Amino acid sequence: MKSVVLPALENYPSAATEKLCRDYLGLSDEEAKKIGPPQFESAAHTLLMISSRTETAVELMHHRLQVVRGRAILDCLAHHKEDWALDAVKAAAPHALAYIPPQ
Repeated sequence: MKSVVLPALENYPSAATEKLCRDYLGLSDEEAKKIGPPQFESAAHTLLMISSRTETAVELMHHRLQVVRGRAILDCLAHHKEDWALDAVKAAAPHALAYIPPQ
């Protein structure tokens, strides 16, 4: 069920949705497993789509889990034409700038 809910929340941006994603990303692996298969990547993507800000992306790029950091980088690269995303990559993952296609 969770694998359907987290992506669907992207369509319902609100402070409550943002809090839910942040709370989920704050869980330990063991805590997440108690409520189903871990969905940290999905939670990171949803959070970044509802809170598309440099600060949120940088925060995710410093998360303890590689899958969350990677998802944040990929989402920012997908939105590299938006200032928030490009600024986040420059600040927290400058190595990823090489993957932005030339314009």
